Amino acid sequence: MRFNPSHILFRYIVFTYLKCFGIVILGFFAITSMLEYLELVRKFAAGGGTSHKIILELMAFNSISTISSFFPFIAFVGTILFFSIMHAKLEITVIKVLGVSIWNIVKSLSLGGLIIGFAYLTIFDSVLIFSVNRIKTINSRINNGISSCNVTIINRGVWFRDIYADSSYIVHAKSFLANSDALLNVRFFQFNINSNFQKSIYSDIAFIKNRNWNLKDAKIIDLSGNEKRVNNLLIPTTLSLKEINKIIASPKSISVWNMSKYISIIDKVGLSSTKYKVHLFYQISSIFQTIALILLASVFCTNYNIRNPRRYNFKAAIALSISFPIYFLNNILIALGETGDIPIIVAVILTPVLITIICSWLLSKK
Repeated sequence: MRFNPSHILFRYIVFTYLKCFGIVILGFFAITSMLEYLELVRKFAAGGGTSHKIILELMAFNSISTISSFFPFIAFVGTILFFSIMHAKLEITVIKVLGVSIWNIVKSLSLGGLIIGFAYLTIFDSVLIFSVNRIKTINSRINNGISSCNVTIINRGVWFRDIYADSSYIVHAKSFLANSDALLNVRFFQFNINSNFQKSIYSDIAFIKNRNWNLKDAKIIDLSGNEKRVNNLLIPTTLSLKEINKIIASPKSISVWNMSKYISIIDKVGLSSTKYKVHLFYQISSIFQTIALILLASVFCTNYNIRNPRRYNFKAAIALSISFPIYFLNNILIALGETGDIPIIVAVILTPVLITIICSWLLSKK
């Protein structure tokens, strides 16, 4: 077998970078857990009755959800840590003396970013879904299962719960009427304050106006099976179509691999699927965002002067200071994509594409 030292060096760089990434993500988890813990203790201190075990669970799962939003940024900080460790041991200098270019080092780091990105879409995505759903379950238990509106979307329509005063309704509709607060082919199942079934109400269309469901030509069937027709029936509600849109499943609670199917169901029932499309594209583009931020960190951290280490520290500080406005700019673009002001694909990939082009050009000058 032919000995090839470049392969060993390549694996060493990738392994060292992944180790640095692991250190940073554990550090982020520790910091976010501490902040979450303090916030949860403050939140539940007045009410009492919440066990320490539940607080610790919420702390861990909320921290995982928070980390998911900073995943590419964690890879960026991991890159800075990688170069800091390698420069401290003068390993980058030795690698350059061996004739290995900066580009080859950056390529190794990019492979590490690719590995991290795929791990994010597969392993971490499943952990995130479990965390989000577990948070919902715990919060529901804390609130004794009481929720003003729980929305479930299925192929055959939408189900949700509407609570008002001393009555509650389980509502099923085949679809929403586009651009209106109206339901098509709707059924209301009414329950009293003790959750005892009272009657069912059927209508071809129901729309919300002045905080009331307005049902046209409604058919009411009571517990005895007696039917009654009402031309215009009003049922009090606290909901609107916008509020229902906000309450439907969080994009973070749905797997990237199942998102396309869920989007088609959302579109079928007439609800807005924009935030799900943005989330899907954002998750997929996280691989490119990770690599783009690795390139950005490399621009500032590849050169090191042993006689002037403060200059390197200054460059690393500049890189960190630049990353924050980039992160917020990316969030602004995503928000514009969710509102439909700019195309979704532009909102998601514009920032990483620009960073990649600019940083590649700067690295080629080194």
